[in-house]
Amino acid sequence: MSLKKPHPTIGVDNYTFFPLTSDAAEGAVYGTAVAFPGTVEISPTDNADNYTFDADNGAYETLAYIESMGHEITNADIPPEVEAQWRGLTLKNGGVEYGGNANAPYFGVAWRILKADNTYRYIRYYKGKYAFASHVGGQTKPSEGAPEAQTAQATYSAVKRDFDDKAYYVVDEADFPTGLTREAFEASFFSDMSYYPEGLGTLTVTSVAGTNVGDTTITVAETAGTGNSFVYKVGDTAESVTYEQDLTSWTALTSGSDVTAATGKIITVAEVTSSKKAVKVGSATVTAKSV
Repeated sequence: MSLKKPHPTIGVDNYTFFPLTSDAAEGAVYGTAVAFPGTVEISPTDNADNYTFDADNGAYETLAYIESMGHEITNADIPPEVEAQWRGLTLKNGGVEYGGNANAPYFGVAWRILKADNTYRYIRYYKGKYAFASHVGGQTKPSEGAPEAQTAQATYSAVKRDFDDKAYYVVDEADFPTGLTREAFEASFFSDMSYYPEGLGTLTVTSVAGTNVGDTTITVAETAGTGNSFVYKVGDTAESVTYEQDLTSWTALTSGSDVTAATGKIITVAEVTSSKKAVKVGSATVTAKSV
C-alpha cells in the first residue's frame, strides 16, 4: 500500500455545532446547524492506552482503549447566547444567570483543519456536552502599547451515540471520491451530521439506430434512484460533470426513448436528484438511423 505524503496542519475554522434532539434505537436526530465564528485553537483531549491482561503466569492479552474523548476550544469569545445553548440555560434580559445544576444538552460538532498543501481535514464528533474552563476572565488593558487579545475557552466531552455506538469521523479532502468538490462536500458536511462523502457514480449508456432517420435510441442500464431522473446533453465530446453539479439546463430523458442526434456525436447522460443535482454520469457515441 502506497501512502500519500503527510502534510502538517496550519489552521482551523468552520466550527459548527448541532443540537442532538434524539438518540434512540431508530437513529439520531439533530437540530439546525449553528456556525460559530472566532475559532483560535482546538486541542484534543482524547487519550488512548493499552491494558495488559495477565493469565497463565504471564502476559495473556493486550487490550487497547480510548478515554476522555473530546476537545478544548479556544475562541475569540463565548457570548451569553452561546453559553445558554451549550449549558441548557435560559437567557434573562439578554444575559445568562446560573444558580444551580443545569441540565446541559448534547450536541454534535464539526470543524475543518487547513493543511500545508492547501487541502482540508474534516472532523466531527457525534455526541457530547460542553463545560467551561474560562469565559469571564480578563486582563487589564495596558496604558501604552497594543492591548493583548484575550480569549475564552470551553471543553467538549464526547461519548458514543446510543443507537450505533459511534463517536467521531475524520476524512481528508485528498481522499474524497472522484468528482466530489470541496464546495459540494462542505455544503452537506456542515449541515447534516449523517452525511458521508459520495462521488459521482457511473451510468452504462448505449446508443443504437432509432425509429426515424436522424434519431438514436438511448438506453441506460441502471435504474434511477427514488425521486431521481435522467437528463442528457449532446456534443462533440463527453461533458465533464462533477458530483451534485446543477444540470437544470439539460434535457430530460426516458431510458429506451429516441433522441435526435447525429452519428458520431457524444451523448452524455446524467442521473439527477429532484433538484437537478448530478449523482451519476455516463456517455456513448451516437449511432443514428441513416435511411
